[in-house]
Amino acid sequence: MLGIYPAKEDCLIIRHQYNEIPPRVEYELSELSQKLIVVLQSLGEWGGEVYKYKKLSD
Repeated sequence: MLGIYPAKEDCLIIRHQYNEIPPRVEYELSELSQKLIVVLQSLGEWGGEVYKYKKLSD
């Protein structure tokens, strides 16, 4: 299992570690990742259109 670390190394996720007890870590999307959200939403909408088209043509 790769986990979150490859995404962190690729600057897609920002990790915030807090020196507390119990230990606490928070993650957020980088600016680069946030730009991908629009692309992925568009891809999802396109996939929905394809699904509807295929369902109608069956």
